[in-house]
Order: sequence, then C-alpha cells, then structure tokens
Amino acid sequence: MHNYTAMRIMVLLGLALPAAGVSAQDTGGLRAKTFDTYNKIEKALENGQRLSVVLHFGGCDRTRSAAGGHVMLGRSDNHGGLPIQDFMILPDHIAFSLVHTTVDADNNIVYEFNRYKVSPTGTGSTSSAKVEMSTYSWKAGEMQAQPVTSYTCDTGGGGADFTG
Repeated sequence: MHNYTAMRIMVLLGLALPAAGVSAQDTGGLRAKTFDTYNKIEKALENGQRLSVVLHFGGCDRTRSAAGGHVMLGRSDNHGGLPIQDFMILPDHIAFSLVHTTVDADNNIVYEFNRYKVSPTGTGSTSSAKVEMSTYSWKAGEMQAQPVTSYTCDTGGGGADFTG
C-alpha cells in the first residue's frame, strides 16, 4: 500500500530543505512555504527566491501527439518534482524547462526535453519529448523526437504545487 501523502511531503521537504541548508533530520517542524497563485509564483521568482514544483499527474489531463491531432489518455498516478533553475516571465505565462539523459521503459538511453508553463488562469502545462540516442545526429533536421506527451494541471493543490 502506498502512502502518497507521506511521499508527497517527503518530496517537498527533499526539494526545499537542501536549498535552505537544512537536512531532512533537522526539520524540527519546518514546512516549505507554498505559492498557490500565479502572482505569488511570479513575485517569488522576480525576487530571486528558489522555488521547486511538485507535479501530481493524477490531477492533470494527459494527451499524446498523434497524426492529425492529440489523443486524450487516462490519468497517471506518477508524481515528481524539480527545482526551478532557469525561467522566463512572458506577458501570458511563466516558462521553465528541464533537459536530461534517462533510460526509457525499453532500456534505451534517451535525451528527454521537458517544457513547463504556468498561466495566470491557474493552470499549468508540461510536455516532454524524447530523442533516442540511436537516432540522434548532430546534423540539423535529422533529430527524430518521439511523440510528445502533454499534461495540463491546476496549480496550487490540483496537479502542481510550488514551494520555496
């Protein structure tokens, strides 16, 4: 049996405390501050505050790109988080990204490109594309990305929680 609430708290503390110089053993009741509106997230980033986002994909709508449009998929029980390292505040949204090397379900080494977007309407979205190392080429136009999976989430307690 999974205790997702306890796991969610551990992820929040695991992301927020190292940035504050506190180990998990020293918490002493310390809780991460949450930012549940677009304006609070924007202001915190503008003021140089280190934020993390925890995504609960079960609270998000999931689609996959396909020929002729997008296919709606079922919800996912996956969840995870990341610190916001670099960001851009645009007139209609805040954007940040993560690129990393990982191993896919078929044990292939892939580059994964993740794009995150938060809008003033209280929703956020994330999409990812993977490039298999076996098809990767340094020549322009030869990089073949797999279909993109996208999630649309409510911010502040739905599918995406921002902490700092």
